[in-house]
Amino acid sequence: ARIIAEDPKSAEIIKPFLRGRDVKRWRVQFADRYLIKIESSENVQHPWSGMGNQQAEKCFAKCFPAVYHHLRPQWQALVARSDQGHYCWELRSCAYWEEFEKPKIIIPAITARPCFSLDHAGFFSNNKSTIFMVRSTGYSAGVLNSSVNAWFATQVCQKKQNGCFDFEPRYSSQLIVPYANAQQEESISAVVSAIVSTEDLRFERLSNGLVCELFFPEDLHGAGIRLFDALAQTGLAGLAGLTGDALVSAASALADTLFAEGHPVHALLSALDGLEVVRLIEGGDA
Repeated sequence: ARIIAEDPKSAEIIKPFLRGRDVKRWRVQFADRYLIKIESSENVQHPWSGMGNQQAEKCFAKCFPAVYHHLRPQWQALVARSDQGHYCWELRSCAYWEEFEKPKIIIPAITARPCFSLDHAGFFSNNKSTIFMVRSTGYSAGVLNSSVNAWFATQVCQKKQNGCFDFEPRYSSQLIVPYANAQQEESISAVVSAIVSTEDLRFERLSNGLVCELFFPEDLHGAGIRLFDALAQTGLAGLAGLTGDALVSAASALADTLFAEGHPVHALLSALDGLEVVRLIEGGDA
C-alpha cells in the first residue's frame, strides 16, 4: 500500500501471492503477501531491455521509482541471485505468466489429501503449489477433491513424512477428471459453490456421491442410486449465478431440504454408504 501510494504505477507489477500453506481445500487463505512481478527481458520488452546494466538500472528507477527504492537496500542480494531474469530486478523467464491471472485450480505441493482450491482472483504462486488450467473450475475441483481421487492419490503420489503425499505435477497430473454431460457438470459445480459458501460438510458428502456415480455408474445404478436424477427435481440449479449472501442463504435453505430425513437425496446418500465400492474407496471394509 505504501509503495503504490508513493507511485500508483507500481500497482501494474505488484500481484497477490500465495505460499503453499495458503492453499486450503476448496478455497485459499490470502495472507496479504505480494509478488513484485517484473518479467524477464527474455519474455517481454521493457523500456530498459537491451541496455547495459548501469543504464538499465537508471531506466528502471525512472519507470518504477517506488519499487526501485524498496528494492535498493537489498540490491546485493538481488545481484547474487542465481534465479533471476536478464537483469537482477527481473524474475526468471517464464512461458505461462498469463495463466496465473485466469480462473484456475491450485493445489499445495505437499498435503495429506487432495486440497484443490478454486481461484478466480488471479493469485500468483511459486513451486510450492501447482496450478491447473481447466474448462470448468467448479466441476474439476469437485472431482479432484473427491474421495475417489483421494484414494487414487495414494496409488500415484509419492508418500512423504507424517502421512502426506507429494502432489507436484508429475504426480497430480495423473488424477482423473472423467467425462460428464452438461447437466452433470452443472450439478457438481453447483454443489461445489454450496461447499465453498457454507462449509457444510453434507454438501461435500453429496459431491462425493455424485463423483462416485460418474466413476461407477453400473454399481450405483444397479443399486437404484441415481443422485443426478434426484437432484434434477430440486432447486440446485438455482444456485448458478448467485454470489455472496444470496448464495449462502439459498444453499443453506437447500441443505435443510436435501439432507432432511425422508428426502430422496438423503435416502440415496445413506444407501450409498452400503456399497462395496464406496466402502473400499473411503477406507472401510470391502
